[in-house]
Amino acid sequence: HDALPTWQSKSPKTWTFSPRVTGILPSLLDGDCFIRSNSQFPNIGILFELGITYVRNLTGHQGELSCGWAFLSLFDVNGIAVPNRTYEVAIHGGTPYEKDIEVDPTFSRRASLLGQLVMARKQPKLLVKLMSPASNLRNTLNLLPETLVGPKCYIHLLGFYRQLLADVLLKDRINLQNADLISNPVLATFSDLLEQPDIVDGLRSMWFERERLLKRSEKRDKEFMKQEFVNVYYNSAYPLLYSVTLPDNKWANDHVEISRWKYIAEFLQKTREKGSSLYSLLSPENIHQAFDISETTYDLLGTRRKMTIND
Repeated sequence: HDALPTWQSKSPKTWTFSPRVTGILPSLLDGDCFIRSNSQFPNIGILFELGITYVRNLTGHQGELSCGWAFLSLFDVNGIAVPNRTYEVAIHGGTPYEKDIEVDPTFSRRASLLGQLVMARKQPKLLVKLMSPASNLRNTLNLLPETLVGPKCYIHLLGFYRQLLADVLLKDRINLQNADLISNPVLATFSDLLEQPDIVDGLRSMWFERERLLKRSEKRDKEFMKQEFVNVYYNSAYPLLYSVTLPDNKWANDHVEISRWKYIAEFLQKTREKGSSLYSLLSPENIHQAFDISETTYDLLGTRRKMTIND
């Protein structure tokens, strides 16, 4: 799981998450995440790795630089879960496989003991707040895989995906031993969607708008809600996934990110005006990849089937 921090010019040494914005907060800027695990090991915890991307002025070369790491244990020495509160976690230098390495080694080489104590307070720290999910959110989390980490804002989308998957595998198949290919564009493309956070944000935006217009009785109807989610998916995420006009996603490239955001925003606005995304599929202004059967076909066996074919 990745999260991008922001900084203020008044305090450039402080990284903050989940900034206040108008509208929906982009998922990459959302510092609220969920962690789901059924592990019984007492040494389980959360590993945070901090880093920055840089661009060389002369060559334009882009790279990544580690800024340290931190670890927050989720259980105490007696194997009891740590309480929910805000923790101040020290950031270490080197890699998680190395111990007792400072982020700035010059701090530990000071001759004066007082100087070491003073400078130790200036060592970088990470503030992490542990919370229990609300009851309605816990019900959705129970639909997800036993081990999963992701943005909190993805939970309801993942919940719909898992419900649709359960319906297809448990209700719609002729028998549970049937492993034929399944015609379902949502299941076939959802994993690819999660690799493009800005398109996910477009789906979140469209679903948020649609959900606001629904009646309470409609929201209580699970079958109706699942069908509405599928309709919103077809009118937002699905066409964007195979658009040639949309620039390829490149991590930490501001120019590409802005271009993608602009294209996605314009696409969603036209979809609102037209009432569906059908115009996009028929318009000569929008170019899409050549159709492939994998766009609409969910393979239950997945990698195992590919390995068998290769052998």
